Amino acid sequence: MSSDVWFWVQLACAASGFPGALMYLIYFRYRERRRRKGLPPKNMIPVLHLLGIPTGHIWLVMPWLPQVRSGSSETVWTMFSSGSNAMMVGMIGVLLALAGGYYCFRFVRTNFAVTMQDYSIPTELLRTGIYGQLRHPGVVAMFFLISGLCLATGALYTLLMLPLLVPMLWMTTYIEESEVLLPRFGDAYREYMDAVSGFWCRQASVGLALFVFAIGLLGFNEYGGIVGRLSHGLGGTVNLSYGKAVSGWMCQL
Repeated sequence: MSSDVWFWVQLACAASGFPGALMYLIYFRYRERRRRKGLPPKNMIPVLHLLGIPTGHIWLVMPWLPQVRSGSSETVWTMFSSGSNAMMVGMIGVLLALAGGYYCFRFVRTNFAVTMQDYSIPTELLRTGIYGQLRHPGVVAMFFLISGLCLATGALYTLLMLPLLVPMLWMTTYIEESEVLLPRFGDAYREYMDAVSGFWCRQASVGLALFVFAIGLLGFNEYGGIVGRLSHGLGGTVNLSYGKAVSGWMCQL
């Protein structure tokens, strides 16, 4: 069992996404009850931002927290000063993060246009542009943004938490489809589901191939590889005290 407090911080942050995803279910059903009672919609934008913290925003912070890193030091820029393999992994991470961020921006801009009045009642079914390739472009983009940040910063603890990110993101999409999109658009959305993949397209396959390639490079890192570095950290030999870890993190920023 790890004695590094920051590993448990990462695990707690990652696990918070599951109750956060369930809060979406509560949110959508609350809005449905209000509509059935004929009550006017409330401004729920602040609530949506709060729901977005455990299901997305917190993951953008996790790679920057103190943790074991795949490089010559524990700084967030270690991948760019730790040899050719590490630098290549860092560059792949930057590329994935930039691409993910770009598509996240496109998703937010397009999605906001049809959910501005009420997030639980989109005004139209989006089927063109990025939505013609994926039903859930925002979720796919978020995965690559987060995984790219993990690679760019060499954040091994956060990288280890990614298997928790995937089912949590899937939960949010399942809830949105079952609670909002299918009731709202019916057969039109079922036809859309048959025609367009939820998570897979050419760009996603390229991104996943780059991610897997980068993970392979981490295995041959001259500083112990991903397994060696994680074993070192989880075994407690890189166990920083809370105050020292925070001080080091602030110096990095």
